[in-house]
Amino acid sequence: MTIYETVSSMGELYHITDFGNHIAILRNGLRASADGYIYLLTSKEYAGYIAKNQLGYTSSYGLLQINSKGVVKELEADNVGEITASQQKRIKQDLIEARFVSFEGMCKF
Repeated sequence: MTIYETVSSMGELYHITDFGNHIAILRNGLRASADGYIYLLTSKEYAGYIAKNQLGYTSSYGLLQINSKGVVKELEADNVGEITASQQKRIKQDLIEARFVSFEGMCKF
């Protein structure tokens, strides 16, 4: 099975960001954090929980949808202990190109 087939079988992927960051991400793509990883969710159902309880957002956040064709490295489980751990993935990839990223919306608590 190829990486694309593996990722495609998971369905849609999502990324949580500060609301204002979405414009630059849509223009330039989604870049890896300082640790070299891009963090993704396999379901938007838990995005609010993760944004608030793990990332510390207090009022709102931006949610991006990632087309799995932009994921060219192997997805791996994120190193978290929350109940949502099964929904949290990461990839050791420098960039997901902008053409594979779309704005899902601003979410408020």
